[in-house]
Amino acid sequence: MLGLDFLSYSWFLAIGALLFAAFIRGATGFGLSLIFTPFMILIMDTKAAIPVILLLSQLSNIVVLASCFRKVNIKRLLPMFAGSLLGVPVGVFIIIIISAASLKILIGGMTILFSILLVLKLTPRFTNERLASGIAGFLCGMLTTSVGIGAPPVMLFMHTQKWPKEEIYPSLSAFFLISTGAALIGLSLSGLVTPHILLTSASLVPGLVIGMFLGMLVFKHVNESYFRILSVLVIMGAGVLAVLSGLGISK
Repeated sequence: MLGLDFLSYSWFLAIGALLFAAFIRGATGFGLSLIFTPFMILIMDTKAAIPVILLLSQLSNIVVLASCFRKVNIKRLLPMFAGSLLGVPVGVFIIIIISAASLKILIGGMTILFSILLVLKLTPRFTNERLASGIAGFLCGMLTTSVGIGAPPVMLFMHTQKWPKEEIYPSLSAFFLISTGAALIGLSLSGLVTPHILLTSASLVPGLVIGMFLGMLVFKHVNESYFRILSVLVIMGAGVLAVLSGLGISK
């Protein structure tokens, strides 16, 4: 299946999942791709689902930044931006050569790994933040382009460096605005962003907008500890769903 038929059963499943994912995105600053991707790869061809997810994620970045752009620390994000641009061509290569089942298992495996690292606190604070930021950005650019999920390495980095919640929220959106844009350009040049993909994405926008609006209302009331706990739960849950989906279609 290359797309979703408007008002079909699959379309309603997709918009329901997007409502929930967008709510989490609005409440925590990330999570849309982590939650939405496992659902979408259950009902769409994986290589068609990735550009749909990225297009909707890009719109969510714009929505968040419209309300808090002045809080973004651009200087602190520059190494991450550079790293993500280097990771995009690697991600394009991966999505072209890897099968749908392998992509799903890769999505789940990576997200579960990052969530375990967060839970066990196995990541000491980096003394060279610029280098660590660049590496996190590279991994994000590669994963965003190949499997549609780039948040885990960046979230892991920000939590390890003890960035405050108020800085993580707008910084993630600013970073993903650039990295997701670069990923979409790479996928477009590879012929993976088609008119049907654009129409499918547009039909799901109402679910994104409603979910984001409700989540952003909740954000102000989420304290630091709950924010970190929710981050881990979102990452781990999405990873498990993706692995189960990949194993289900593997031969």
